[in-house]
This record gives sequence, structure tokens and C-alpha cells, in this order.
Amino acid sequence: PVATSTIRILSLCGGMGTVGLVLKRIRQMFNIQCDIHVVEVEYCAEARAMAAHIAGDVSTHPKPHDVWEWAANEHRTKSWLQQMGQVDAVVCGFSCQDMSVAHRQGKGLQGNKSNVYFGARQVLRWVKEVYAEVDFLFECTVFRDKHRTDWDFVCDDLCSSPTILDAAVVAPCYRKRAFWASFEMLPL
Repeated sequence: PVATSTIRILSLCGGMGTVGLVLKRIRQMFNIQCDIHVVEVEYCAEARAMAAHIAGDVSTHPKPHDVWEWAANEHRTKSWLQQMGQVDAVVCGFSCQDMSVAHRQGKGLQGNKSNVYFGARQVLRWVKEVYAEVDFLFECTVFRDKHRTDWDFVCDDLCSSPTILDAAVVAPCYRKRAFWASFEMLPL
């Protein structure tokens, strides 16, 4: 018998289950023998319902659903993380509403949507303290031209230069996206 390992992902602001969907596709494409467990922290009930449909067999949506609740109390969050078991990666698609060129009055990271980056970043720091070898992948629209100071801040804060690609290559969305990662991204 072949040993099966588990890949556990903490998905912050995961939306409609894209992380689970993509991992299932990769597992199938490359015939990888592993269990996938995506722990989704997603505020929007409609997005959670879609995620349950798209990636239901690999995703769970434990309470609390709000990233800010995960970022509010270090002891409580670390306890949740330890109960969860080894986390291999933290994935965060932080809200782009305040960053996008489509929102002319968008206030960048100071906006009331995109500032969730700070909560997600805090959770990532605590995950790293519990599971030192954890990788991360943060994603957002390409906001370099509109909010250059915020762009530079995120790059410095995550110690990562983003890979920019058309997200349609890997997910069901058709626009340029920036991916900050703790690992080298494959050219797509």
C-alpha cells in the first residue's frame, strides 16, 4: 500500500472555494496520492455555500468565519491552530475592492475592505510561530500603479516580490493578479 499524506491549507478570505478546487485539479492532473484539507475562513455566507459546492469534499468552514476574530486573540488562535493539526500553507486572497483601479475612490490598505490584509498578516505570523515551516501565498489585484506605497509595504511586509499573472491560467477569474509567496512560483 502507498502511504497517503495530508496537505492542510488555512485559507483566509478564500472566497468561493478556489483553493480546494485548484488543489483537487492538481492532485488529479499529476496523480498525486494525498488527502487535501482546506480550512476556509470566509466571512460571506454565499461564498461559503459556493465553496461547499465546488470543493466540499476537501474544505471545511469552522467558526469563526471572520478573519478579524482569528486576528483578535493570540492565545485563542494558537489554540485553534494546534487543534487543527499541522498547517502546510496559509493562502489569502485579501479583498481587492479598495485596491482596484475600478474603484476610483479606493483608499488602498486604509479602506474598509482591503484592510483585512492586516488581520490576515497577523494570523500568518501566529501560524508561523506554531508551525515554523509553513509556506504562504497571498493574492490580490495588481495595485502597484494606483497604490504604490501600499504595494511596497505588502512586498516588504511579506518579504516577497510578487509574481504577476493572468489568474485565468489557474482559476476561474480573468484579470491580472499578484501572488506573493514564500516559495518560488512556477512560470505559467
